[in-house]
Amino acid sequence: MILGGSTTNLLSVLHELDYSQYDVTLALYNKNSDFDAMIPKEIAQIIYLRKTHSKIMLAVNFCLCSSAWRNVYKVVKERGIKNFFKAVASEMSLTANTRNLEEIYDVAIGCMEGWSDRFVADHVHANKKIMWVHTDIAKAPLGGVMQLEYLKYADYVTCISQDSTDSAKKLFPEIKDKIVYVPNVFSPALIKKRSMEDDPDLQNIISYKGFKIISVGRIDNYTKRLDRMIQVSSILKSEGIDFKWYYVGEGKDRSAIENMIKEYNIADNFILLGLKMNPYPFILHSDLLCMMSRYEGKPMVVTEAQILGIPPIVTEYSAAYEQIKNGVTGFVVPDCDDFEFAKQLAEIASNQDILDKMKRGILKIKTDYSEGIDYFTNLL
Repeated sequence: MILGGSTTNLLSVLHELDYSQYDVTLALYNKNSDFDAMIPKEIAQIIYLRKTHSKIMLAVNFCLCSSAWRNVYKVVKERGIKNFFKAVASEMSLTANTRNLEEIYDVAIGCMEGWSDRFVADHVHANKKIMWVHTDIAKAPLGGVMQLEYLKYADYVTCISQDSTDSAKKLFPEIKDKIVYVPNVFSPALIKKRSMEDDPDLQNIISYKGFKIISVGRIDNYTKRLDRMIQVSSILKSEGIDFKWYYVGEGKDRSAIENMIKEYNIADNFILLGLKMNPYPFILHSDLLCMMSRYEGKPMVVTEAQILGIPPIVTEYSAAYEQIKNGVTGFVVPDCDDFEFAKQLAEIASNQDILDKMKRGILKIKTDYSEGIDYFTNLL
């Protein structure tokens, strides 16, 4: 349970389920006190899979796990021997969180592509298995090679956008009849309520009178492209734009990003806020949500920003036009260089009246965000 759209979607589904019909067991890697507090009280049982944090025991468990070694071999075969140690470290971590569940379930659901699907395929007995894919799997690293082995055990593979559903069917023609579209689940009332909560870092954002950009996500250069954000920020600063770009999230590339911020001398403009369990107040008090990802499925934060009346600007991904009516409910920027992206941001910053009109227009649009739970429960 880490900060991100997959967790948000899962929690939204869990809060929308009718517990007079469903007896739910939730299996998690490990305890996370922040997110555990958000799990509905109606959940019948929570299973924490990790048994040990001892590095010696983790190594022993890994060495005895033949499927882990098979996965290491596949990574090395696909990506080269240079990835051997990285694959071993990854598999060692996964092995620590892997054990067979004894009960037989009516339905087992892998809630995120990757390890969850492997766990449901190999370690859960269920009459029906559903595997939930939140990204554009055709563009994710090793998406096809590593996933099909586990997805073939599914009765349904659910994708969160129509475009990623079509993409997955092309990538996996062997299982195309199992692949279905299930939209993300949102609770606008809850999002708006949580956006009114306070945070110690919020007052600085509220009091700042310049142009405010917000981004939310993992600090992961490969997928989220923070390096591009910093380069765009440097260009905006050189053009004399009065702005601050706030980033909510944590991740493995934080130190590299901090070094880039120093290198480009933009510490006053690009501000890492760290992990926030509730990013909605920061979105609400910004002018624009920005996403420059290499690829995405159908990011929940884009729709969440729109629910709060904040326009998103995104680099084009597979489902971008499903979420955004370009120039009306946000901005979709085709692949371009950093100077062109900075130019578009500068134009938006200098047209506050147009941006305010867009914000008011977004809030007037009536959208049914409840359909996702109906799609989901129909599969059960």
